[in-house]
Amino acid sequence: MEKTIKKLGRDEKGFTLVELAVVMIIIGVLIGGVLKGQEMITNARVTTTAAELESFQAAMNAFQDKYNSFPGDMASASTRIAGCATQVLCNTESGNGNGRLETGLDDATADEALEFFGQLAAAGYISGVSGNAAAFAAGVTNPNGKLPSTIYKVADAADGVGNFTYASTSRHYIILDGITDRTAASSGRLDNLQASTIDRKLDDGNPQSGVVLGQNLATDCVFVFNSSSYDETDLNKLCAIAYRL
Repeated sequence: MEKTIKKLGRDEKGFTLVELAVVMIIIGVLIGGVLKGQEMITNARVTTTAAELESFQAAMNAFQDKYNSFPGDMASASTRIAGCATQVLCNTESGNGNGRLETGLDDATADEALEFFGQLAAAGYISGVSGNAAAFAAGVTNPNGKLPSTIYKVADAADGVGNFTYASTSRHYIILDGITDRTAASSGRLDNLQASTIDRKLDDGNPQSGVVLGQNLATDCVFVFNSSSYDETDLNKLCAIAYRL
């Protein structure tokens, strides 16, 4: 028995350095492939997000052409839009027909702003929302975004620009924000590279100007207050952007 044990001990072998190196290379390739795949998925979602923002613009224009009214602001929507009568946030009838949503960029989930998406959905111009809720509800009153934990809101800059200090007070904006009922400091869920990429795809890459704006806060999208660049060096910052309709 003793001789057998000694023989087995002499025959046992461990991994050589070459074998360990090969294993480490394989692991590295697998990790690199996973990270690259995640990057490609995120980039695809960013591209889709930019396209979705433009699609809301097209849907709003088509709605206005057909009904001669701004979605959300339409008076008597339940009698004008087929299927609207069964949607809570389509037939609430907050709309007064004055062409404005009367909800500022820092409070983009009240009254007419909530009915905006419900009326577009009832008219068949968008999908992804049912409108069947009496108050703000992610994915019900407001469409979820393609990027994680994001949601679309709509607001009227004439009623307040909030942290989007360069917003035109004569325009409405689609806001891409976190899943909250208000748009405030650190409520966004885009990292600054995602925000700046969307801005460059649709506009000029400047958070202060054009059709895409970033929140003007050093804790969010930009380096310092009134900066004309997104802080792409700090991807731990959380940013919300506004797209001008």
